[in-house]
Amino acid sequence: EQLHGPIGGFMGLDLEAMPRPTLSMLAHWVGKAPTALGFHNVRSALVHLVKHLAPDSTVWLPAYTCPSLPAALAQYDLAHDYYRVTADLSVPADAFERVAKADTVLLMNYFGRPAQLGKTLAQLPEQCLLIEDCAQTLDTGQPAQAPWRLYSARKMLAVPDGGLLIGDNRATLTPDFTAWHDTGFMTAVINRGEDPTAQHNQHWYQAHQAEEARGL
Repeated sequence: EQLHGPIGGFMGLDLEAMPRPTLSMLAHWVGKAPTALGFHNVRSALVHLVKHLAPDSTVWLPAYTCPSLPAALAQYDLAHDYYRVTADLSVPADAFERVAKADTVLLMNYFGRPAQLGKTLAQLPEQCLLIEDCAQTLDTGQPAQAPWRLYSARKMLAVPDGGLLIGDNRATLTPDFTAWHDTGFMTAVINRGEDPTAQHNQHWYQAHQAEEARGL
């Protein structure tokens, strides 16, 4: 039997027999938003947005967050700080008391749930750059809580990479093509594809770890 592609190195995937999908997650995430940009990952999208719209702001992250986010901001000299979350990952009433009007606030949809905000958004100055991190969910089932949203194809759709920046505002976010020739991030994917029987996992996994360590 011919294997058309590995799933986890154990089972074959007969792509030719699969029905054509009737729902596109890309189309669902983008909807009618006027701005949609693709990136290697979500942290790249976050850095790109802040660099263009609020480079001098302090980016407020939830205290419980992936360490790759503050590391990416620090790599580009973007200031960040943390606001409190409770044991059940909701945002307490006084969480945004120190946020200034020129700052950026990242809301986090943990594990598929919309951010538990209560009435805290009313504390934020209207000038704040508000971003909703949707990387851990396909759809919360609730309306968007911020004009800018981040989605992760890699985390949700089992593809090698992909971060999506969606904006309800039409903004000019000039892509940075200075490293367009750098295809090093594809090394792990290429090596994995050339190892269909998963006999050399350590080779492609080491390449994956090296790319993750690079940050963006």
